[in-house]
Amino acid sequence: MLEIRTLGGLSVRHQGELVTGFASRKVEALLVYLVCTGRPKAREVLAELFWEERTQSRSLSNLRVALSSLRKRAGPYFIITRETVSVNPEAEVWVDIAAMERLLTGAREPMAKRSVAQIEDAVVLYQGDFLEGFYVRGSEGFDNWMLLERERLRVVHEQILQLFLDALLAEQRWPDAIEWGERWVSQGQIPEPAYRALMNAYSGLGDRANVGSVYQRCVEALERELGVEPSDQTRETYNRLMKGEPPLVAFPVQALEPEAPAADSAARLLLRQWRGRGADVVDVASLAVIYASRGDLGLGPEEASLLIRSALHHGVDVEPWLRRAGSPEAAVHALDGVLERYPRPRVRLQVVG
Repeated sequence: MLEIRTLGGLSVRHQGELVTGFASRKVEALLVYLVCTGRPKAREVLAELFWEERTQSRSLSNLRVALSSLRKRAGPYFIITRETVSVNPEAEVWVDIAAMERLLTGAREPMAKRSVAQIEDAVVLYQGDFLEGFYVRGSEGFDNWMLLERERLRVVHEQILQLFLDALLAEQRWPDAIEWGERWVSQGQIPEPAYRALMNAYSGLGDRANVGSVYQRCVEALERELGVEPSDQTRETYNRLMKGEPPLVAFPVQALEPEAPAADSAARLLLRQWRGRGADVVDVASLAVIYASRGDLGLGPEEASLLIRSALHHGVDVEPWLRRAGSPEAAVHALDGVLERYPRPRVRLQVVG
């Protein structure tokens, strides 16, 4: 089995033994990109992604050298032809982010006795940001893809943490809920679900003083970092608990569904700004915000076209943005416009694909 861990840094193991000796960081990046995207990639697209500043013939030559190193270190796990490169579907490849997302999907099913442990398995897989500390020189397209994935996986992790805290509260495991709530708070980004879980857990322990303390911490953090007040849900939780009412927790038999992540609100704000400015292409940081949202943002045809143009412009995988277009007709319309305006070979290859 080939085991690839990407959360908190990159680790590649074969049958439990650490795999080293790749010819370059770009070979490692190529391996990660192939296993994480999971789809066959044209050689020309890969060459442009990793060696975009070179001529096409030079880029393809560099890719051949990289693929030779990949064959030596992990050949049986990949199918390399004259046209495409892909993961061997018959080989056993384990990737931490795929395992984490499968566990999240299972955790959203109606709760069973194993669900709390199942969610915890997904929580502990997240050992840090996606490819933390990993850097590839001269591969802007790969760097942009890595940034988008990093933001998306942060949101996935937050959804898992929220599910886990809900499950701990449902089982009245108050100390565990406090421990994990504080862990989430320590990661930053002012997670209101974590503060609400902490208030509910302290209330469950009969510690009303700490309910008030946690709420005040939340108020101060939101004002200091974002300049906003707590949400209605957070205020209502605090007021109810301070009146002595019992914690509200989900029943274990229910399907647990997290609230919309903060990225959704930021994405909607960006969309409003784009409508007002008539933007032609948005930067990668803005794309990352949209990428990290759930996708139910109500995109119109022009907004969908903007996202598709921007993805192609920055050299990232266009397929996720095509799925957000709302209809095949809208996607084709956007691609037609890009084909006319962006003549770079890599972009045209992606459009044709």
